[in-house]
Amino acid sequence: MEVLHFVPGSGVGGIERFVMDITSVKKKEINYSFVVFARKDTDFIRCIKKRGSVYVFPGWTYTTIKEYFKLLKNKQYDVVHAHLGCWSFIVLGIAKQTGVKKRIAHSHSADTFSNMNYVGKTIFCLSKIFNSFCITDYMACSDHACKYTFGSNVMNTDKYTRILNPVDFNRIRFNEYFIEKELRNILGLRNSSKIVCNIGYLGKHKNQSFLLHIAERKELSNVDFLLVGDGWNRTRLEKMINDKNLTNVHLVGVRNEISDILKMSDIFVLPSILEGLGTVVLEAQACGTPCIISENVTIETDMGLGLVQQIPLLEEDAWVLAINTTEKKVFDYRTIIDAFSSRNVTIDKCISLIESIYKGTKI
Repeated sequence: MEVLHFVPGSGVGGIERFVMDITSVKKKEINYSFVVFARKDTDFIRCIKKRGSVYVFPGWTYTTIKEYFKLLKNKQYDVVHAHLGCWSFIVLGIAKQTGVKKRIAHSHSADTFSNMNYVGKTIFCLSKIFNSFCITDYMACSDHACKYTFGSNVMNTDKYTRILNPVDFNRIRFNEYFIEKELRNILGLRNSSKIVCNIGYLGKHKNQSFLLHIAERKELSNVDFLLVGDGWNRTRLEKMINDKNLTNVHLVGVRNEISDILKMSDIFVLPSILEGLGTVVLEAQACGTPCIISENVTIETDMGLGLVQQIPLLEEDAWVLAINTTEKKVFDYRTIIDAFSSRNVTIDKCISLIESIYKGTKI
């Protein structure tokens, strides 16, 4: 079986990581190829080159469409899996023209119409017209993302499958010893403080400024807020931290030891204004860390372990109370793995589900 993944970026984002995860296990009966939008070589491109043929294009141009059409004509694919959300109908329409039988549109976000630019809004409207003509299967990281990208009518059909982004438990390293005090020192945290952690892109939609606002509260004087990540809003956040003299807020940039940070943290928080799934909420639960999320993060992220609280952003006092009173539990990690496995949120379960859709034998 020949499978082509169409990926809109080549960085270290959620889509790229998802594609790497679901193609990480080599199967004799499946050959992978990849179309990627990029202007330079990246770690992602170097990684997927080990798994199949990679075709790199600079972006949406006439030449790209022409070369993509030629690619599909010259090599007959059984499946085209487009990770393009509402843009998927463009590449899947060409796939239909060239005889590809399984054409999958996959949404990894829940970007609302009001947040789109003119081009995005135009494509979104066109997708509503053309999707049904060229798409055989729909996937989304959550029902929330499916509703916004493809419409609620798609959710109620057997063409749709929810694919929660899987957690790689090999990365969490449950039994690996790490020294919490040493990690606290590296990150500039107090020895006895309560650690409230946020991990993600520093952008307006992630709403880290909300955390800076509540960090001023006297009730949270013994809390260290740890913000991990980078993004266009970093300079503004740094200015807010300096202007407010928030010595209990630590902006530490991109870090490699994410699982150790989550295991060390007392609470993970995600106060997003807009969120497709919130994969890091899954990772936090996989580490046994309690989570507080906003009403804009789908409750589909809750793995049923009693670790997730959803609180509206307008209820600031409730956030402060939850941060003060939430305590970390001790878990048998077999219980955690079983909870994820039963929901197809481990790598092997996710791969099996997707492959069954490729083969037309959905489990």
